[in-house]
Amino acid sequence: MLEHLYEYPIVAVNDVKDLVQISYLAANNLVRKFVEQGVLPEITGQRRNRRFRYAEYIDLFNDA
Repeated sequence: MLEHLYEYPIVAVNDVKDLVQISYLAANNLVRKFVEQGVLPEITGQRRNRRFRYAEYIDLFNDA
């Protein structure tokens, strides 16, 4: 999944499911692990239709 994040740095669980070709439950668990490690913070503040941002990668392109 990490390789896909370089191409799609903002994702939803359904995006991960389709990109990695796994079940929704497995994708949700994978995303949760990335969130717990601080790699993919959730950016919507919602309980449904959440989006996650690969912040460290995106921040490389922001002006300091």
